[in-house]
Amino acid sequence: AEAWAATERRVEGDVPRTEPGTAFLDAGDGRQRRRLGRLLRLYALKDPGVGYCQGMADLLAALLRVWPEDDVGVFWAFGALVGRLRGQFSAGAADVVPQLSRAAELAGRRDRALARVLRSRGALACPFLFQPVLLLLRRELSLPQTLSFWERYFALQTLHPGLDLRAALGAALLRHYRDDILALPKSKGWGGSGDDFADLVQLFHDLPRPVDIDSFSLDLHEFVADELAEQDAPKGDPENTGEKKE
Repeated sequence: AEAWAATERRVEGDVPRTEPGTAFLDAGDGRQRRRLGRLLRLYALKDPGVGYCQGMADLLAALLRVWPEDDVGVFWAFGALVGRLRGQFSAGAADVVPQLSRAAELAGRRDRALARVLRSRGALACPFLFQPVLLLLRRELSLPQTLSFWERYFALQTLHPGLDLRAALGAALLRHYRDDILALPKSKGWGGSGDDFADLVQLFHDLPRPVDIDSFSLDLHEFVADELAEQDAPKGDPENTGEKKE
């Protein structure tokens, strides 16, 4: 009972904050927003191992637009999506965090200047990538772009079922906004300061330009190839994949 009460509180807190002021969710006296809350509660009952975690409302809200009247269809699709992303919605999304650090490593191998900037700002852990990686760019893309990108992402996941794609996703984001990162005000000291880190957080909160999903997807493929090459390389082989850009 106590666990369910906590789930209810999380759902009740997140549903009003999901896409606030959106015509689709708020039209008709908020019928779709109420539907969002009802289906999130239903999923939490069906899958108590996951329950409800922050971010799930964003994903379901996107799917409601695809199935605006079909609760069975959207519930099935949402369950399949969460099944693909199950580890991301464990307590604290602990398995996402190491993938963010890995993203900096992957991007830095191909771009020494970017690696230096992240290191000087004390940002090699890349926590500012947490939201876009967790939600697979849902807040950064329009609905048609989101669905197109998800199709590409899950096709890659199907091709490489043993590979965690989230590090490659984060690395592709770093490359996509590489020039913007390098153009930030000069770091105030080696290892970074609070302001240095805040600049990066602000950059990825208010992206300076839209994500170009075609070029972004090409970058994602490239970093996935790097991950696969590293897996296949003999242990102890010091050779890195990819060229380093100064």
